Amino acid sequence: MFANKKNTVKTYQKKSLNIKKKQYKNCHYNLFVSTDFQFVRNKKGKDLAMVKGFTYYKQRHGKFTQIWQCTNISRCRARFIITHNGEFIRYNMEHSHNPPRCVISDGEYIKI
Repeated sequence: MFANKKNTVKTYQKKSLNIKKKQYKNCHYNLFVSTDFQFVRNKKGKDLAMVKGFTYYKQRHGKFTQIWQCTNISRCRARFIITHNGEFIRYNMEHSHNPPRCVISDGEYIKI
């Protein structure tokens, strides 16, 4: 009986993933590719995403996606949505400010 529950859960997750892909079919799915993309940690141990020198924090996450927003929230509306597989679903990479000055040492982000 336990194995049946496990299989049911897997089937349910597959169906949900298909629904999500259909929901986003008109968006810029998988079009954003950047070689300047990396994940780092700040001094407090929180994850940050760095894209072309700009930093983003994980605003929230759901069952299938993560929403990352620019760390300069008061002035900037740049953000992106990715799946847990790392595929970009939606994005706005237009910033209203210059990239922050920082140094990355051993995967840790240090603001100058």
